[in-house]
Amino acid sequence: EPARIEDLRGGDAHQNAEAAREVLSGGGERAVRDAVCLNAAAGVLAWEGLDEAVDADSYAPRLGEAVERARRVLDSGDGAALVEDWAALSA
Repeated sequence: EPARIEDLRGGDAHQNAEAAREVLSGGGERAVRDAVCLNAAAGVLAWEGLDEAVDADSYAPRLGEAVERARRVLDSGDGAALVEDWAALSA
């Protein structure tokens, strides 16, 4: 089921931070998790580099695989642990 824009609309800084913590800890609203996974997947593909000609037939499967990788990371809660490590380093 497609997400509605209302499902993705944030709130104040406190609400948005809480939503981020929930998603990174393996929970959160489905629409928000889906958006985070899609964004992360696009970033992964950009980071890995697209050194070959890209067309819809080759890009779509790679994006789908990257979305699943992002889902596994979120489901594991490793995202929250990484943010905690970054916060500790910056303190």
